Amino acid sequence: MYLQKQSRALEEGAVLTALSSPHDREVIAQAQDGPISAKRILDETDIPKSTLYRRINKLEETGLLRVVDTTVEQGRPMDRYVCPLRDIHLNIQDGSLSLEWDIREGFRTESYA
Repeated sequence: MYLQKQSRALEEGAVLTALSSPHDREVIAQAQDGPISAKRILDETDIPKSTLYRRINKLEETGLLRVVDTTVEQGRPMDRYVCPLRDIHLNIQDGSLSLEWDIREGFRTESYA
């Protein structure tokens, strides 16, 4: 299962790995409500700073988090992130497990399975 977006493939294994990590789930959940900076995620969660930046980098590499703009806060540039996934569905049928997701408008509108 792949989604091509700006030379980045989103694959099922990356989504499953992120869903298995409590920190990744928190970051993804925070990035669902619109663009959010790492500083705001730090303020809203209990994720340690170094862990957060590692998780953000990993989620960016896998395509599960995207930089949508950069703002300046206290004289420093701050990237703001959004998760391109709108919905994730885990299906179990006939002894088989499958994952499907929908992509937010502006990234792509198709559903991938």
